[in-house]
Amino acid sequence: MADQLNRAIVKGTSQGIEAGAVEYAQQGIRINSVSAGFINTPLNTPEIPDFSKSLALMGRLGKVKEIVDAVFYLIETQFTTGEILHVDGTTFAGK
Repeated sequence: MADQLNRAIVKGTSQGIEAGAVEYAQQGIRINSVSAGFINTPLNTPEIPDFSKSLALMGRLGKVKEIVDAVFYLIETQFTTGEILHVDGTTFAGK
């Protein structure tokens, strides 16, 4: 049941981003999102990295800089809107 709720939230979020992008594009407003996977931060407990690595097919945690780079990419690309950029080491694609 929790997996169904998760899927509904993901679908609702993605549809909201796409709908907002269509609605506001003529006003020059861009709506994008970064979908981050498990990121290595000082807040992680010792158990998190092992569990998280098993979910990402790349076999590692993401780096904060990789998320920052993705955000800057979406800021700088003026012709991109309605995009969900997955920076997750294939966690999303692997499902």
